[in-house]
Amino acid sequence: MEAKDDHKSDEDLIREFTESKDDYLSLDKDRLILIVIDYLNSKNIETTFDKLTVAAFKLFPKKFSLIGFPEYPDAKKELEPLKSEVEASLQKKIIINTKNNT
Repeated sequence: MEAKDDHKSDEDLIREFTESKDDYLSLDKDRLILIVIDYLNSKNIETTFDKLTVAAFKLFPKKFSLIGFPEYPDAKKELEPLKSEVEASLQKKIIINTKNNT
């Protein structure tokens, strides 16, 4: 994994993401979300719901934008159901890390 630039926040790094050059329109949104999570992890960016929402939109805007407002991300339909799973996963990670540090 690459080390994160110590001078930039996770949010600043995500702001710099650009649309994927790969043909992603044929991929379903669940697969794209997994790709985004993997990408965030590879950049050592904490995977929170908000960061996942913005990163998915920045990387795959044609799949994760509001209908009628393509310049804005749409998290409600596809990402909202994942929110509790992401938060539960993060909670488990915190518990595991705490146990490993004792």
